[in-house]
Amino acid sequence: MSSTETNARAAALEAFAAVRRPPQEWVDYTSAGAVLVVGRRGAGETATLDLAARLSGELTPSALLLGDAGAEPEETLQERADAIGVPLWFGGEVSLSGHLGDFRLSGETRRRRLGQATPLPRRFDLVLDLCDPPLLQRELPPPGYFAPALSGREPAEVIPELAALVGEFQKPRYFRYDTSLCAHGRNGIEGCTRCLDACPAFAINPDGEGITVDPLLCQGAGSCVTVCPSGALRPTAPEAADLLGALREGLLRYRGLGGTSPVVLFHEEGDEGLAALAGENVLPLTLESIGVVGPEIALGALAWTP
Repeated sequence: MSSTETNARAAALEAFAAVRRPPQEWVDYTSAGAVLVVGRRGAGETATLDLAARLSGELTPSALLLGDAGAEPEETLQERADAIGVPLWFGGEVSLSGHLGDFRLSGETRRRRLGQATPLPRRFDLVLDLCDPPLLQRELPPPGYFAPALSGREPAEVIPELAALVGEFQKPRYFRYDTSLCAHGRNGIEGCTRCLDACPAFAINPDGEGITVDPLLCQGAGSCVTVCPSGALRPTAPEAADLLGALREGLLRYRGLGGTSPVVLFHEEGDEGLAALAGENVLPLTLESIGVVGPEIALGALAWTP
């Protein structure tokens, strides 16, 4: 890399790093390690019990098998579960909601043990879903929910990740919502639903003439911010105006010091390795969430590119 390019790139990155970021807000999760391992009768019976047993060292597993018929009778499966010390229930159609530390299960379940009417706990901290298709089919599943059928991973691969999710955790609050600007509804008439349709985490729900966003489900994809026509939804950090200002300053510095053909690489925190592999004319700009890069940001980058 020439000294001219080196100096121009350094000046641009300095401007990018100076983007104003308001104090970050956080949301909290608490997990005690109660994990539900759910699978289907038939081919999933053995895997469900085996994985529940492997989790019992560091977590508190419960197993749930869904469906009416399987490879083995319920009595036999119950005996196997008793032998490995894993509480086992059977069920039909169930539904799951929630997130790390507060998953809720609804539907009919039963336990195949004479003299016992112990109900299946309805709240869990973690879920390992071995069903195919899974109970939750979302582009961005909630924190604490693992479904190998969605990710293409082997079920055993997620055991260390499950075991690590015991304790107290924080993540950023990614959005701000101004109900006075929301165009979802007025006078009882439904209007804009763009954010509801776009959210890959199912974190947004209608609420009268506005919406509610669950900060514990929101994972900062930013698609809601991008499609919101009124500005009711905005990222917490950085604001679009601040990001545009830093982008403009960085590109003008780059051009002023003789840099040529810049390529702005927007990337999320944790992707620094990708930025390190970039070429000499690539200018990485780190963001909490890539979803804040809407069309106005992209057009700004083009406008200030020499």
